[in-house]
Amino acid sequence: MTEYGIKISKPGIDAKSGADHEMSLYSKYRNLTIFASGTENGTSVNISHSLGYVPLFLAWAKDVNNKWVPMPGGSYNDFSPGSWHLESFIDTSRLRLETHSSASFDMKYIIFYESLDE
Repeated sequence: MTEYGIKISKPGIDAKSGADHEMSLYSKYRNLTIFASGTENGTSVNISHSLGYVPLFLAWAKDVNNKWVPMPGGSYNDFSPGSWHLESFIDTSRLRLETHSSASFDMKYIIFYESLDE
């Protein structure tokens, strides 16, 4: 039977003969869909969304070594105690990113259409 759709294989793998788990993208399976994304700067940022439910999201902050580190949901204390504290929260109308630092940090985020309940 002929298969239809899009397959993008991992490096070194033939998309025609590779196994499903060797694909970077395969339209046979559901993929996350981006609702909004962006970069902000500050110590506390609110990003409004109009979805009306709690969506999936990812967020990062650029640390003092100029590296992007994940901002987990809830709170997280950084590598050097007392230096900064990361928090990210999302509800039915907004995403909140906080560093709890006196200095501003670059923060980036992706909000997906998919719900946390799916």
